[in-house]
Amino acid sequence: MKKLNEFQLFLITNGLQMVAEAYKKDIAEAKANGRNHIFAESYVDMFTKETIEAVQELTKKPRKAK
Repeated sequence: MKKLNEFQLFLITNGLQMVAEAYKKDIAEAKANGRNHIFAESYVDMFTKETIEAVQELTKKPRKAK
């Protein structure tokens, strides 16, 4: 599999964090209306953390300047 570069890491990480924030807002809204959401905030946090860690492992390590 092709390694990701730093810009791709940035895009994926920020996009994932934006989605996580939207889910958390949706969860809070559902709780305020007395309903249960399909996800819990802890699940969103865990999924986000694990995905970011996996993406970081796929990212090329920058070369050191001589």
